[in-house]
Amino acid sequence: MDEIHLPNKYETFMKELNPYKFTELEKVKNLNENQLKELIKKIVEYDVASAVAMLYFLELPNKLSKEFGLTKEKQYSIVSRSLNCSHRAVKGNFLTVSSPNSMEDRYKYPACDKLEIVEKEYEQIRKFLK
Repeated sequence: MDEIHLPNKYETFMKELNPYKFTELEKVKNLNENQLKELIKKIVEYDVASAVAMLYFLELPNKLSKEFGLTKEKQYSIVSRSLNCSHRAVKGNFLTVSSPNSMEDRYKYPACDKLEIVEKEYEQIRKFLK
């Protein structure tokens, strides 16, 4: 009997974001292989709000918009597929993290509160995994 391979979170994340040159983001391309693996592992293991905050910190939305001309809705779809979560959760969290004046419920979509934490974790990955 043939073995069935179900993609894990890491593989799903990379499959969805590779076409959009995730590893060429400025803050990602400077990481070594171990740092990159650790960063992606953290992103896929985070709750949605933290994952969105990290992707925002890494400036993924800017790349998707400027380089690929993707609308915000298309960006939310790509990220929700990469994280295997709901489109609405991604949208709400991106809106709170990107706009202090957003009318989104910050209790329900707390990515805005996670930005400082994910920045520190990124710096730890950069410093300690050489």
